[in-house]
Amino acid sequence: MNEAKKKGFLRRHWIDILTVTVLAVLLCLLAYVIYERFQFAKKWELFLEYFVENRGYNRLLTGLQNTAIIAVAGLLIGFVIGTLIAVIKVIPPYRKPTRYAQKFCTFYVAIFRGTPIVVQLLVGYYILFPIMGLTLPPVTACVVMFGLNSGAYISEIMRGGINSVDAGQLEAARAVGLPFSASMRKIVVPQAFKNILPTMG
Repeated sequence: MNEAKKKGFLRRHWIDILTVTVLAVLLCLLAYVIYERFQFAKKWELFLEYFVENRGYNRLLTGLQNTAIIAVAGLLIGFVIGTLIAVIKVIPPYRKPTRYAQKFCTFYVAIFRGTPIVVQLLVGYYILFPIMGLTLPPVTACVVMFGLNSGAYISEIMRGGINSVDAGQLEAARAVGLPFSASMRKIVVPQAFKNILPTMG
C-alpha cells in the first residue's frame, strides 16, 4: 500500500520534484560563481585581519555609542524646544510680544522642517558655530543641530496633542483661579504628552 502511494506521489509530482532539483543545482552553481568571482575567501581574511586582529570593532562600537548619544540627547533637547514652541503657538495672540514670538516660531519651524538635516549640520558646524565663536566637538555639534531639528518636528506633534485636549480642561483650570502658565504646565501638557506618545515612538 505504501509503495503504491509513493509511486502515485512520484507520478503526480515528478515535474515539481524535477523543477526543485534543477533550481537547487542552479543556485549552488550561482553561489559558487559568485564566491569565485568576488573572492570572498580573500575578503573574509581581510575582514578578520582588520576587524578582529587590528581591533577594528572599536570604531564600530564608538560609532554606535555616538549614535546613541546623538539620538537620545537630540530627542531630549527637541522635546523641550518643541514643547515651548507648541505652547507659544497656542497662546491667544492678544499682545504684541506673543504675536512676534509666534511669528518667530513659525519661521523657525519652516526653516528646520523645510531644509535637509545634512545641510543643517554643514551650515551649523562650518558656518553658524564659527560665526558665534564656538568651537564644538563634532558629536556635540550633532547633538545641538539634531536637537534643533527635532524640536521643529516635535513642536507640531505637541501642538496637535495640545489641541486634542478638550478645551474645557483649560477653561476649568482658569475658572478655579490657575494662571495660564500653570494651567498649561499642570493640566494640558501632561494630557497632550500622553496623547502624542504613540507618535513619538
